[in-house]
Amino acid sequence: MALAVQSETSSFKKLQKKYGFILIVYCDTIQLRCRCEDCCPMLKNIANQAQAKATEVSTAAQDKIDDLIEDFNKMLPLAEELGLSIASFNIEAGLLPKIQASLVGSIENIKNEAVERLIAEHDNNKLLVAILKAVLMAKNIHQKLEGAYISILKDLVVDIQLGVPPSISCRFQ
Repeated sequence: MALAVQSETSSFKKLQKKYGFILIVYCDTIQLRCRCEDCCPMLKNIANQAQAKATEVSTAAQDKIDDLIEDFNKMLPLAEELGLSIASFNIEAGLLPKIQASLVGSIENIKNEAVERLIAEHDNNKLLVAILKAVLMAKNIHQKLEGAYISILKDLVVDIQLGVPPSISCRFQ
C-alpha cells in the first residue's frame, strides 16, 4: 500500500513543480521519485526526514499495538465468562497497523452484576473496562427498546479495533 505525501507549503510545491518529484510512503519506508537524475540536496533531505518520521511513527504505533494485544489476550477468558466468543479476527498491515476482532454472544445471557464485578476486579485493564462498559451500555439500551423492533435481535456483537487509536462498537443481530 502506498501513500503519496503532499505538502501545503509553497516552497515544497515550487520544488515539486520545478523538479517533478513525489514522495511515496510504504509502511515504514519512503521513496523519492523524480524526473531528473540530480535532484537538489534539499529534496533528498526532505525524503530522509520523512523516512525518519515514518519509522518513528511506525515504531510507536507497533509498541502501542503490542500493549493492546497483551490486554486483549487477558480480556478473552473474561469475555468467555460472559458468554462472548470470537466471531472474526482481522489483521490490517500498514504504517499504522490494526487488528479487528468481533465478539458475539446472547444479550440475554449477559448479567449486569457479572459485568460490574469484572470491571471492579480488573480496573487496571483499560481495554477490558472500555469493552465491558460498552457491553453494559448496549444491554441497557436493548432493554429500553424492548417494545421496539430491535428486541427481535437477540445477539450482541462487540466490534473491537486495536490500533492507534483503539475503538469499540456494539451492535445487535
